[in-house]
Amino acid sequence: MIRRWMLLMLLAASVMSASSQDRIITISGDTIACRILREGPASVTFEQFQGEIRTTSRINRDQISFIETGIAGQVQHNGLQSPGRLDISFSGGPSWLTASTKEAKEQAMQLGMTRQQTDSYYRQLKLGWSGNADAHWLVAPGMGAGVRYRFFTTGAEEWTTIDPHDGQNLWYGQLKETIYIQYAGPSLKATAPLARSRHLILSSALSAGWMFYRNEALAVTSHYLVTGNSFGSFLETGLDYFLTPRIALGMRLSLFVANMKKLDIDYGNGPQSVELPKEQHENVSALDLQGGIRFLL
Repeated sequence: MIRRWMLLMLLAASVMSASSQDRIITISGDTIACRILREGPASVTFEQFQGEIRTTSRINRDQISFIETGIAGQVQHNGLQSPGRLDISFSGGPSWLTASTKEAKEQAMQLGMTRQQTDSYYRQLKLGWSGNADAHWLVAPGMGAGVRYRFFTTGAEEWTTIDPHDGQNLWYGQLKETIYIQYAGPSLKATAPLARSRHLILSSALSAGWMFYRNEALAVTSHYLVTGNSFGSFLETGLDYFLTPRIALGMRLSLFVANMKKLDIDYGNGPQSVELPKEQHENVSALDLQGGIRFLL
């Protein structure tokens, strides 16, 4: 009877051991069935049993594609998304300024522009292009801290008649604006596999920093420059497909938020600072849709 119970206990132990088995998938596609003992920034230590012989081995991180834990095969993280790696991304695509243009259109029509002209002008201005570059040092599996840079540009032009409301003159000429916005700041990033996929990785990022604004404008014959700066913030979510353990292509959807309370306007004789009323703060927030490439070094 005692021997029978001993056999049952050994059988249960073997079943529990099998159910808790881990798997390491290498970049060459091989699978190592094992039990992970220790994970470090440069290597993973694991044990295996061959009959009654227990062996302990170590594998470098750069040889690991993915690690799966438990009987369900849940992907823990990409081997190269472990601490001690540099995560670099570059992306670009269209952007849409989210601020309302209703009041600006009404003011333009009061100066003589037609509704068709104002709709065309502000439609051009709201749609622009943005580029993004970021670098994060992975401080924990799938977690990184680093820096982010964003560049945005847009422009609009329209030939129109302007009424200065002096009772004598009408001006005909070009209205034109070219806007540049640059942003930089510290950033936090988190990544996680999509379900059990070994190639699809979800990511999210949060950043807060400083924004610099520049608007080169022309009103008929008058050139002027508008500049400003303010606090800005950035929120992003993305999906990457890893072509190799180190290189991925992906899509990003992000929200950039910035609001300026003061502008410097230069008509050619030196800048003049203008404090904007609360209801006239310059909102340069935007939605970005970008495609890009990501490197794990």
